[in-house]
Amino acid sequence: MAEARSKGKKATKKRRVRPLIEPLRNYDRAEGAAAVGCSVITLIRAYDGGHLKAYRVGRRLFHSGQHLIDWMEAGGKTSSAASRAPSVSAPSGL
Repeated sequence: MAEARSKGKKATKKRRVRPLIEPLRNYDRAEGAAAVGCSVITLIRAYDGGHLKAYRVGRRLFHSGQHLIDWMEAGGKTSSAASRAPSVSAPSGL
């Protein structure tokens, strides 16, 4: 028995469009997260890990667009893998 399927249009999922990152613009954390497509905590972890640069104006932190672009091109790291993995060495003298 043949099923009655419509051949043609598939159900399309609405895609979220990220805004373009402007290299000369300064973004606060919420705007930077929206531009990159991640959460705010990801930017905080990247900044705390030393992978993402920022400008401080009083209590506020701003990321330049170029800093966000450089961070994304470097892989978008948030912390070093060495700090998460325990160091295990092989016994010597074998």
